[in-house]
Amino acid sequence: MWDYTAEAQGQPLSGTLELNRVDGRWTGVITNSALPNTPVTRVSVQGQVVTLVGGSEQGEVTMQLTVTGNEFAGTWSLGGASGPIRGSRR
Repeated sequence: MWDYTAEAQGQPLSGTLELNRVDGRWTGVITNSALPNTPVTRVSVQGQVVTLVGGSEQGEVTMQLTVTGNEFAGTWSLGGASGPIRGSRR
């Protein structure tokens, strides 16, 4: 479980990211006040870079995260909006 803070339209937005890998398959949920319980539909890992995609009623949300130890930093995008995101493992 990861806690994160993203910036959306200049405002901070906090939430959680849960990722699990079972039998080589990734599952997860993105949660915040704007995207409650958004299922993660795709995960790609290349070195320290994790790209994940979640399907929401507002469209597809994409997070590209560089993970260093127990922290990550990167960007998110949804439709025409995007911004920075930072988080840490609980």
